[in-house]
Amino acid sequence: MSKEPSLSDLLQHANPMFDAHWYANRYADATSGDFDAESHFLTVGHRLGRGTGAFRQDRSLDAGLGRALARRQPDAPASHRIALSYCIPVMDRLGDLQLTLAENLSANMAYRDRVEFVVIVFEDQPEIVPWLLQNHADAAADGYLRVIALPRMPQWHFGKAKNSFRPFIAGQLYSSLDADNFVTGDETRLLLDIFDAEGASFIFHHFSGTWGDGSSGRVTMPAWSYRRVGYDERFLPRQFDEVDAILSGLAKYPGLTLYHYETAEMVLDTDNIGAFLRGAKLVPRTQMLPMPVRRAAANPKPENYVIDSPAVSTMQSINEAMCFLKNLDQPAERERWQQRLKQDTERIVAMTDHRSLFELTFGSGAWDRLDGLEKGADIIVTASDHACRFAMAEAQASGARFAVLHLAQLPAVASDLPNVMTFSSAIGNEIFSEIVLYQCVKSESLIRNFGSVTWNC
Repeated sequence: MSKEPSLSDLLQHANPMFDAHWYANRYADATSGDFDAESHFLTVGHRLGRGTGAFRQDRSLDAGLGRALARRQPDAPASHRIALSYCIPVMDRLGDLQLTLAENLSANMAYRDRVEFVVIVFEDQPEIVPWLLQNHADAAADGYLRVIALPRMPQWHFGKAKNSFRPFIAGQLYSSLDADNFVTGDETRLLLDIFDAEGASFIFHHFSGTWGDGSSGRVTMPAWSYRRVGYDERFLPRQFDEVDAILSGLAKYPGLTLYHYETAEMVLDTDNIGAFLRGAKLVPRTQMLPMPVRRAAANPKPENYVIDSPAVSTMQSINEAMCFLKNLDQPAERERWQQRLKQDTERIVAMTDHRSLFELTFGSGAWDRLDGLEKGADIIVTASDHACRFAMAEAQASGARFAVLHLAQLPAVASDLPNVMTFSSAIGNEIFSEIVLYQCVKSESLIRNFGSVTWNC
């Protein structure tokens, strides 16, 4: 059984719920007497509305945090500590919450002392937050429901949205819910029973065996593992994010048990995942349980929605390959997935609007930077500092007009070099971003009257 990290371990982790060092430096009375920083916040600071970190100085962001933290205290009675945080990220989905949230709160009322529902709303113009607080005031008053407002995302990204709960949750288990998901009391009782028996030492995949019913994206994991592994924000915006969280969690912490329902197919049963597990020499410990009373999502998708959409299926294939690559060490095992990632990336470049894909990969405004390239210039794409400098020297020696588009881990790597334009990727691994940069620029060469476009990576 994997041992849950201590509270001090978690407080040292990036994006903690509570930054003790910041709090002690900000408030002179924080470490007076017998108090340490967190104890002071739990007993005094939250009542004064004090912040919990440099990134959260204004506690109006989450009025329930003080109550939630108090319920997390190690010396609080076990029956009153928050065990489970149901986390619901939303953007433009008020209609779904209107269908599900009231029923979820009611269905789990018997466990409100041990469960919290945390809704993060990504919006700039308040609409959902006022509705939540007006219609669920009692649940919000004691921290059973917590509502947090964050700035609107430029584009929805499942991994980034789901990781946003890291600083806020008080539960010892993180559990993902989509806005249209229902969660029954029987499902919660099952999770609490496992937690009471084993502690935060398991992952639970809630897949019902039916694709499209909203269950394949639901996973419960230890809060400490969620903070340390969680979701991959370099993935394409959707598909395979939950499966990656499971596989990467098991790869990093093989002592975790994977629970699943008794279904004809479970998450590890695909041919590709089987090949990955063999390549990683990973033999997960699994436990199958009867399915409790549950409800399908309010807005289910067709069962074959991934297969029927070339864009969605290619996105899933790309994310799957990136998951396997980051968790495999042996070159022979990596080769298969590297080749498939190259093919899939070329496929998605061919089927996607180039401006949209380019800006998704390299950030807003990246496409317009290409307007600064000289007409008729030869374009050289590089992905290492050595290749960049070599390409420059070769082009200068030839006397040709040229520009180097350099894919850098840090934008400043080659920014001081003449005729060099640097890009750093916001999503995707090196293989993905190299191909997107080269293929998109090459496809634009005739339209923008570039010279030759070569790849010197």
